[in-house]
Amino acid sequence: MLTETDKQALQVIFVNCDLNELKAVRNDLGGMIDYKSQQNLRTFKIGDKIKWDSKKNIVMNGVITKINTKTVHCSTDKGPWRIHISLIRKIKDMVEVV
Repeated sequence: MLTETDKQALQVIFVNCDLNELKAVRNDLGGMIDYKSQQNLRTFKIGDKIKWDSKKNIVMNGVITKINTKTVHCSTDKGPWRIHISLIRKIKDMVEVV
């Protein structure tokens, strides 16, 4: 995870870049985001319980019904949803100890 100091250092670097350098960085970051998303995708399977934040900042829960290259389909109590893989997190099943 980046610290605030790391983020400030990156901001200083980006301020000193010209437009072509910034475009190259954007392209490189896009590739890294796609790679990380694909790695994340491999950790999910149909039937997994997931959660994500909706556009209205409401935490939603659902069950994966289909997995695509960049999105997953899931069923919720509010109907079906399609969510980008980078937005979802797995819900760990809570086991009650007696």
